[in-house]
Amino acid sequence: MDCEASFAASTVVTLTATADLGSTFTGWSGDVLTTTNPITVTMDSAKAITATFALNQYTITLSAAPAKGAQSQAGAV
Repeated sequence: MDCEASFAASTVVTLTATADLGSTFTGWSGDVLTTTNPITVTMDSAKAITATFALNQYTITLSAAPAKGAQSQAGAV
């Protein structure tokens, strides 16, 4: 999503990045480089600022029991 707004000189603007469910905010880039959230920016010139997000990823580890070649009480694994 892109947005643009105009502000008078010396106006202090607060920017807050809000991640969608399943994502995480990772930082600001462009005229502001930080992972702080929210940020405040004093409008002393035109600014180009990007909020970056990453999809959450999770690992699943599977194992078989009993070990290969062994028999379970209920039969084959």
